[in-house]
Amino acid sequence: MAASKDYYQVLGVAETATVDEIKKAFRRLAKQYHPDRNPNNTQAAERFKEINEAHDVLSDPDKRKRYDQLRRYGAYAGAGRGGSAGAPGAGGVDFDLSDLGSFGGLGDLFSTIFGRRGTSGAERLDDEEEIETTVSIPFRVAALGGKVPVTLPMAEVCPTCNGSGAAPGATVSTCPECRGRGVISFGQGGFAVNRPCPVCRGKGKVPSERCHTCGGSGEVRVEKRLMITVPPGTEDGTKLRLRGQGSKGRGDVVVMLQVEPDRFFRR
Repeated sequence: MAASKDYYQVLGVAETATVDEIKKAFRRLAKQYHPDRNPNNTQAAERFKEINEAHDVLSDPDKRKRYDQLRRYGAYAGAGRGGSAGAPGAGGVDFDLSDLGSFGGLGDLFSTIFGRRGTSGAERLDDEEEIETTVSIPFRVAALGGKVPVTLPMAEVCPTCNGSGAAPGATVSTCPECRGRGVISFGQGGFAVNRPCPVCRGKGKVPSERCHTCGGSGEVRVEKRLMITVPPGTEDGTKLRLRGQGSKGRGDVVVMLQVEPDRFFRR
């Protein structure tokens, strides 16, 4: 019997974690183990798959509810077979998906949880990527308001290939690995999981020659200068959201303001 991964442990969150906590954990881990940051690292690629699986289930209220039911069933089944019994939430919950058929509709639980619809976790990460930073501001600016510049490293569309990843004059064809889908499906414990195609990097197309500026990724790292408007009376720890100012203009930048102490003035 194969042990099923505990998705709460995969993301490092509590069983009572909120949707925001789950999303934040997913983004942090997905950035850390993303294939583009760990080329030719099979362990990181496997970890990235697990992270996407866990986020796909725990971020969806219906899937999460059904998964929690299955997770509880697994804990009880482990105790019934002489395995290590544990309360829901214990690590290493052990269950066999083939056993679910005779338990009042639980047999199709996983097929319901892991529907084939939707977007892969990696694609959602690109669309929703949020950049967080901390900026120190003078006490006077916090009290009276003003503008503060901040420079952040982030990804932008490659100016040479305009994001295609192809060198000038190169021909572009459908990716033979994913057949133009941009994702590869694989079986994991009886259900289907999608991950970005490693050949075309999720684009669905491959050039005869990759862009020499970006190496075929379609993006370049730049230092982007932003101007933050600080409202009067800003408190220490205030967070400001700059919508659409993140990587490639798709994500947000969240700035936490730290108010520097003043020699003469105090709140």
